[in-house]
Amino acid sequence: MRQSTRGFIAATVVAMLAACQPADVKQDKSSTETSVNGKQVNSASTQRYKMAPHQTSFGAQLTSQVPPTYPAALASQSLAPQEIRAKVVVDGEGRVSDVLDFFPKSTDANHAAFFAAVREAALKWQYTPMTVVEQQETSGGGMREASRTNKPFSLDYLFRFEVKDSQPTVSTKAVTP
Repeated sequence: MRQSTRGFIAATVVAMLAACQPADVKQDKSSTETSVNGKQVNSASTQRYKMAPHQTSFGAQLTSQVPPTYPAALASQSLAPQEIRAKVVVDGEGRVSDVLDFFPKSTDANHAAFFAAVREAALKWQYTPMTVVEQQETSGGGMREASRTNKPFSLDYLFRFEVKDSQPTVSTKAVTP
């Protein structure tokens, strides 16, 4: 493979990983426990993977997604559309290990019910593992060896709950922090 092709592939992979974040999300020191999951996401304090020039990655793709269900107790209340932003934390095997609320201190009385629906659904999601490949030169003759390691990662999503034509709907989209 030519050097320019390798550089293009590496740059593409690094750009794709810009939205991936390590799963060891730092907790904001000012957060307090909530009745939903007790963790607050502070997007400014999360760290991103920094790929070295000799590293590439692949995977971290959603393979199975259960959509959140609009809370039945709230469906008939003619509420304004509700948006929930959450961080989905995925382990090295591609299983969702946690779902974190960006706004657990919301003053909206229904926030906890909508977030609970998001959490219940997202904990059932499945991803391909994110695999980091590291190229290393061997001691003799400039040959290269590659080692592969699965890494945890996290992705941010925006969930929109609304009632359209008397039908409760939920839409989901990935967002870049």
